[in-house]
Amino acid sequence: MSNRMLKITMRNTNSTTFFLILLFILLPLSGCLGDDSTSRTETAEDGTERCWAILQTITTMEHESEMMRNNHYTMTNMTYDASCNLIYSLRWGGDGYGGYSNFTYNAEGQRVLTESGSGDWNNSTGTLEDIFLQFWENTYENGLLMQQKSYYEGGDGEEYWNYTYDSEGREILEESAYATVESYYNSDGLLEQIKSSGYGNSTTYANYTYNNAGQQIQVTITYGYNGNWYNPTYTNNTYADGLLVSSTYNGDLTTYTYNEKGDLIDETRYWGDNFSSSTTHTWGYAETV
Repeated sequence: MSNRMLKITMRNTNSTTFFLILLFILLPLSGCLGDDSTSRTETAEDGTERCWAILQTITTMEHESEMMRNNHYTMTNMTYDASCNLIYSLRWGGDGYGGYSNFTYNAEGQRVLTESGSGDWNNSTGTLEDIFLQFWENTYENGLLMQQKSYYEGGDGEEYWNYTYDSEGREILEESAYATVESYYNSDGLLEQIKSSGYGNSTTYANYTYNNAGQQIQVTITYGYNGNWYNPTYTNNTYADGLLVSSTYNGDLTTYTYNEKGDLIDETRYWGDNFSSSTTHTWGYAETV
């Protein structure tokens, strides 16, 4: 998994907190799965090549408010093709909203088009209504993503992101109309710092610290706006048997559990003593289409 997913989140200044959470969760898991983090091809017990994948994801919240519990319930079902690529996902939310995504790939298995629709969920018919569409197109050269284009239905709202790489094929620069994201690596080739600048004269630094095994043990986020710098925030990670098992951010604890294959099956974040939210993945051999 590349760092692109993390840096894309930095595009929206209204989602700074969400970016921080994603940053802490995703980077330590990099490389454990395929590019979409949902599937891989492996040999089944009968000796055949099968698609081992996340079949369903459910998010829940433990809260004293029934409304909060209902509004934070989401179920997502995934569909894969014969190459074990995620080609379709359908999401239903307890808040009355839902969405879907269609994914298209080129001959090299690279994702070239994403179509995402969101709208009202009709419980009676199990369908989406009043759908709002957004698209993402990816362009590659020599196996590397060079440009991503996003737009809405009818071609409105075009936006572009361009990528530059070093001689090792590592992404070092992402440029858009609104921001520049620079990535720096240490002598071991590990991501050492991400610098994002351009949103409303703001600059955000994310610095990463690793242990001797190359595991990310701390993330430090520093945010500045119009020359004013705010106190940094820290996330500390712990590992067991080579897997991330917990992270702590501003006193909030997130725990991770895995199946016997080492696949992430549950991620739970705790707020104080009473509230928590969980994302649970159900893995299995997918019936591909």
